[in-house]
Amino acid sequence: THQLGAINFGAAKGLGLLGDLSGVEQRVIPTERYVAGGYCETTRVRRTLDDRPPFRVTLDPRQLDELVRLSEIGAAAGARVLWVSHPLPADHLRALENRAAIHHAIRETAERAGVVYRSYEDLDLDPLADFFDFHHLNAHGVERFNRALLADLERP
Repeated sequence: THQLGAINFGAAKGLGLLGDLSGVEQRVIPTERYVAGGYCETTRVRRTLDDRPPFRVTLDPRQLDELVRLSEIGAAAGARVLWVSHPLPADHLRALENRAAIHHAIRETAERAGVVYRSYEDLDLDPLADFFDFHHLNAHGVERFNRALLADLERP
């Protein structure tokens, strides 16, 4: 997991997606501890399940272009490339007004790039036991997601 995080960071830095980080100081939040690999431990409490206000996500075409570019770099190095959407709580998914359009754009781009795309957004996870907020998995959620992902990766 640490190697994957380092690769993601290194690739983003190498492509210039992070900009100049020389003057950036890491902000420490006393109630949180980020753990490389996809979750953050926190003492903050999630709001109620159904109070997520509707929202839209703006998908910049450059994001997909860079994803294709990173995929090409990985494939050229012999990696099996797979695009994945991580699990999200049902209330978050209901509130995302343009979810279908986002998935359509990602799937269409993946097909053009010859990459497999799998969405795990609907993975049956408990919003209180497996997430610490509206979209970040906690340690238990990461374990459950990893089991599902690894089972899929073992299939040809």
